[in-house]
Amino acid sequence: MTTTLKPIGMFYVRMVVGEKTSTIRKGKRNEKVGDKLTFHVAGEEMTVEVTSTEEKEFSQLTLEDALKDGFDTLEELKEAMKFHYPDVEDTDTVTIINFKLKTFTQTCGSSPRKPDSLHS
Repeated sequence: MTTTLKPIGMFYVRMVVGEKTSTIRKGKRNEKVGDKLTFHVAGEEMTVEVTSTEEKEFSQLTLEDALKDGFDTLEELKEAMKFHYPDVEDTDTVTIINFKLKTFTQTCGSSPRKPDSLHS
């Protein structure tokens, strides 16, 4: 399965450099290990492969979850989640989707690059 998502710009860079290796979404999600997720920002496309998923209550999110999702603190993660999901409650289920970067394509006509060539 391939799903298309739109990340917030500041996290896009963190994904490219490998600092963001998960996304957390409200509710139970259908993504499975091996699924591809495609992110689009400013005409660029990034494809990642799901490596694992985990469901937990919003109140059970940890600093480790926040760091993997590109945040510096748990409080920043929870504030962002509440911004995107204003009705989120402590007992609501969230799904943590862990991933690894597969390809990154810029709109300038370059072909997809593998993650190891992103830092060259």
